[in-house]
Amino acid sequence: MRRDETKIQGTTGAGRIFAPTAACLAVALSLATLAACGGGGGGGGGTGSVTPPPVSDCTGSANSFDSTFEGVQKEIFEKHGCTDDLCHGSAKQGGLQLTADVSYENLLQVHSTESEFNRVEPGDQLRSFLWLKLAAKTDPAKLPPGITVQGSPMPNNLPGLSADELELVRLWIFAGAPKTGTVGGTETLLNACLPPPEPITIQPLDPPAADDPPPPVVAPAVAALVLEPPVVLVPVVPEVAPELPPLPPEPGGFRGRSSTEEQPIPSVQTPAATRAFVLMRLRMAWRELTQSAK
Repeated sequence: MRRDETKIQGTTGAGRIFAPTAACLAVALSLATLAACGGGGGGGGGTGSVTPPPVSDCTGSANSFDSTFEGVQKEIFEKHGCTDDLCHGSAKQGGLQLTADVSYENLLQVHSTESEFNRVEPGDQLRSFLWLKLAAKTDPAKLPPGITVQGSPMPNNLPGLSADELELVRLWIFAGAPKTGTVGGTETLLNACLPPPEPITIQPLDPPAADDPPPPVVAPAVAALVLEPPVVLVPVVPEVAPELPPLPPEPGGFRGRSSTEEQPIPSVQTPAATRAFVLMRLRMAWRELTQSAK
């Protein structure tokens, strides 16, 4: 029975080994590789340690800051002359001082003297007067419709911020304008080395104490219903004069008519008929008087 053969090309030429021998060599190499991978377990039952993600060594970064806000202070306020004495230094134009010792406290949720907005409203650059003033100089098209920035755009009498610098301020405000820590993405805009950003954590509310009574349930207020009496419609019946009895026959007749013939009585239903009836009775009464005088 013929054995299978496998050719292996080496550095010194071609050689021949049988297939079972090649299989054994492959298994041995695999076991050696696995042993090398698990060698750093430190007695952890053969399980290798999890390699942490690489941390940037800040190679090529021009600067290094302890926080994003420190980069904003250095690269925006100080580099662009906002902290000069004649601007927002000792002169405190607009009541604002931007020197490093007081700038954060003078910005965060402090009402502007030139606008209805705060100087920095955490999470909303469109309601932060600082960003609106900077954007009015760099790119006025970024201003929201209907918003007019009072005063001169910033920096005053100096070149405006670059697009990356304006985006740096926007990201910082949008992330809540923190005083410490790193806002993700700002290290690239600053071209600086920053500490690794930490995940945002929200402190949950304390649970209610066991002995605290539950809050009272208040029913929503319901407006009282006012029922008005129903409207009764009374039909209006037109007034009709009652029918009068027929006149007695005239003695000797009247105008060629028989005395026994009843005289027609007009129907008394309208004002015109009523007047005709009254005139007729007056004429009859006058005729009776004249006849009795004879």
